[in-house]
Amino acid sequence: MSRIRTTSSGLLRLGRTRLRREVDPRVLALRSHPRFWPEEQTVSDPNTFFSRSRLKELRGHVHRAAHADERLLKRFAASRIEGLRAWEYGTLLAYLHGLPERGGFEALDVGSGGSAFPEYLVKSGNAGSMTTLDLPDAFEQPAAAGARVRQVAGSMLDMPFESHSLDLVTCISAIEHLDGNPALHHRDPEAHPMLAYDEYIERTGRAVRELARVVRPGGHLYLTTDVFLSDLQRTDAWAKGRGGPIRSAYRFGAIEQTFLPAVADAGLQLAGTPHFGRALLEDSEDCSTYRGRYFTTFALVAHRPTASANSA
Repeated sequence: MSRIRTTSSGLLRLGRTRLRREVDPRVLALRSHPRFWPEEQTVSDPNTFFSRSRLKELRGHVHRAAHADERLLKRFAASRIEGLRAWEYGTLLAYLHGLPERGGFEALDVGSGGSAFPEYLVKSGNAGSMTTLDLPDAFEQPAAAGARVRQVAGSMLDMPFESHSLDLVTCISAIEHLDGNPALHHRDPEAHPMLAYDEYIERTGRAVRELARVVRPGGHLYLTTDVFLSDLQRTDAWAKGRGGPIRSAYRFGAIEQTFLPAVADAGLQLAGTPHFGRALLEDSEDCSTYRGRYFTTFALVAHRPTASANSA
């Protein structure tokens, strides 16, 4: 009898999940009609964790993007990630909204794969030109003829761009994958090893400094990635097998010990006042929990001061 109840419960959950996958995009499509667009707002303190409440402030940007591109609408409506992509893209758009010069930005998106977002940044006037960088096999399809996005194959650890050459560099939910490929590792651990955490952290610091290297004076860096409380979170929804190890995510201490020092070492300054307190992750239900109760995503936003700002 208990097995029947368990099976029935599982089928109900599966049914609800499938229903949400069908309904959520339709609901967002209706809300994204120009008639219902909220005003676009500016975010002055973007350095913080994912916030469900802040999603409301970002709706003006998110709804416009969803209306402009069906691919983005589907990403925003994906119930599995609890609005995470809407927050990541919306936070960047809200930050750029406060920069009147953004329409002329030479921009680079790192680790974009087949994302439609870089193209939207150009079409919406949030960048003047866009280049995407990823590993050769990560691009889902070649850029279409006449596309306003240029694809370049390469690694974020050694990018083929001149120092201080770009106005905007973005890396959205990509840097955490520097530890290896968990799916390939699960199939063949010897052929596709995962990095030990110390090596992973060292490589991450190098990547952050490399991303910052190409930001020109007056330019901006926007990065998002996953973090967790290692004393409370032992496994996560991405783990292969029940209770498997956490991969492709950073322990909470990496924010202060790796990310922030790497940005400062590269000569960049954080935008606004950062809010990375442990309590925001430990006690708040406002954070994303799709990978686990003590998991979330944080945004790191910084700019390189101009010569006049440094001399002031």
